[in-house]
Amino acid sequence: MLGHLELLVRSGLIESNVDEQRRKYFRITDNLRLEVFVSPYSFEVETTTIEFIEEPQTDTKSPEAINELKNYYSRIQEYHEHRKRLMQEYQEVQRSINEVMGPCMNAIEEAAEDNIEAEILYSLLKAL
Repeated sequence: MLGHLELLVRSGLIESNVDEQRRKYFRITDNLRLEVFVSPYSFEVETTTIEFIEEPQTDTKSPEAINELKNYYSRIQEYHEHRKRLMQEYQEVQRSINEVMGPCMNAIEEAAEDNIEAEILYSLLKAL
């Protein structure tokens, strides 16, 4: 099991740290986005790591800082809405692909002379 965890650490999906008693703790990476898409014809996993750029810290609490925070909040809300629209578009594209895959699978079954040829045609179709 430790080997699997080390593999996940190397891939950037989880992070680890060791305490004073040399116990190792694992946790999911904070800046990780994991998306899994499953359909009758495909299975996809996508991971995205978001890079954070740290800005200089200021010790003053001012109305400008509060206004800046409000502006950041508005921008984050816009990005969330944009992500929601993109996900809806992606779902529509996946739905369209799934609608076409059924007839494609039937055509492959009719055109292929054996299971190996059918697998090759299906692999080529998925690679598009």
